[in-house]
Amino acid sequence: MACGDNSHHTLSVLVENTPGVLTRVSSLFARRSFNIESLAVGPTERPDRSCITIRVDCSDVSIDQVVTRLNNPVHVLTVNQRATASPIGPERTTGHATATPTH
Repeated sequence: MACGDNSHHTLSVLVENTPGVLTRVSSLFARRSFNIESLAVGPTERPDRSCITIRVDCSDVSIDQVVTRLNNPVHVLTVNQRATASPIGPERTTGHATATPTH
């Protein structure tokens, strides 16, 4: 599916923490020839759930179709699309820490 008038879209997907869920979610994008620009997976406060954050570059119509498909699998609990005005990007923070040895 060709994407015209592309823009960045960031999705936050709450899923059940079971084997194969990441593969099923990412394959929805691969089947539509979308390139995932950024992918992060992390635990939530509940050990049986994980949060997948995905950033893709495609049209609004295309991302709506993916969101609809993401809501169908059994292991996906919620899908939230972040506003384009507040993207998550590769940000780096440099810190410096000093420690004094104690005897």
